[in-house]
Parts: sequence; C-alpha cells; structure tokens
Amino acid sequence: MRYELTDLRLFLAIAEAQSLSGGANTVHLTASSASYRLKNLELAMGVPLFKREARGMELTTEGAFVLKHVRSLLAGVERMHGEVSGFASGLKGSVKLFANSSSLNGFIVPSLSRFLSANPNVNILLEERSSNTIEAAIAGQEADIGIFAGHAESAGVQAVRYAMD
Repeated sequence: MRYELTDLRLFLAIAEAQSLSGGANTVHLTASSASYRLKNLELAMGVPLFKREARGMELTTEGAFVLKHVRSLLAGVERMHGEVSGFASGLKGSVKLFANSSSLNGFIVPSLSRFLSANPNVNILLEERSSNTIEAAIAGQEADIGIFAGHAESAGVQAVRYAMD
C-alpha cells in the first residue's frame, strides 16, 4: 500500500483541528481538495477514519489507531529530514581521536576548535593515550585518527606528518 505524505499530513491536521476546513487550512489545501484527498485515503485504507458531524470531525476507532501510526511515521520523516540536511550542509558524524599528551598540551586544541567551528555537525570523541598505544588502536579500529610521536609501521595505518614537536 502506498500513501502520500500530503494525505497523511492532512489526516493529522484534520484530527488535530477536528475540522475538515481547519485541517485543510493547516496544510494549505482548499476544503474541496482536502475532502477529495481524505475520501481517497479512507478508500485506500478500507475504513472510515472520521465521523462527519455538524460540529466537526471526530475520529473513528480505526482513525484513532491510524493517527497513532501517522504521528510516529511523520515524526520519523522529520527526523530523517533533519539528519539528511546535516549532510547537505557539510560533514556529519562522529570521529574517535586518540592523541598523545604533548599534542593535547600544544597544537591539537586550537586545530580542533577551528575544525569544529567550521563543521558543527561533527562530534569529536577525544581521548588521551600514550604514543606507543595509538597506532595499534587505529589498526584495531578502536580509533579513527591518532596523533602520536613516531612513524606508522602497522599495515593499513596511513601516517601523515601533522606537526613537529
């Protein structure tokens, strides 16, 4: 079964407004268009979603059940949109960074500060480690990036000189 998000948003708006015209107004549809869409949604679901009364619209038992799922579904769509928009605006995600004490006391904090200002959707998980354990942590995928003294010797670990102590 395929449902249009516009129809589900309309259904939610009508349920909250308890009025066809109020719900239609919320989602920027005419009352006649909203009525047509609601009728088709009810036909697609095979159950009446509202009791139409002179004083407004009241959810049926089936409509109340559908409402619970529509709220959850639309909240999920909003979460997805928020998360995807983070990708559109730049980097997004978490990076686990292990660094030795001399880098933490020196250059890494200002560098991270600039990076995080430019990339607010990135989360850095920073942990102090000794240089002799950082390379193994990267090779074992315990850390994504490491700043340590020395040269990388492990297979699969790429080293780039970042700074001189």
